[in-house]
Amino acid sequence: MIRTRHEQGAGFMAATYGRLIGKAGACLAALGPGAANRVTAAGYAATGDADE
Repeated sequence: MIRTRHEQGAGFMAATYGRLIGKAGACLAALGPGAANRVTAAGYAATGDADE
């Protein structure tokens, strides 16, 4: 488990972990503003590999 200071950073870290390692990445955040901060990272994770 890695603690971060911002939910968006945690989301990008989990998405990048999933892309590099090939396993699912996960992050936890509080509801409300915490969930809103993860929206951008969730969109990044849902786009798949941009290099292909």
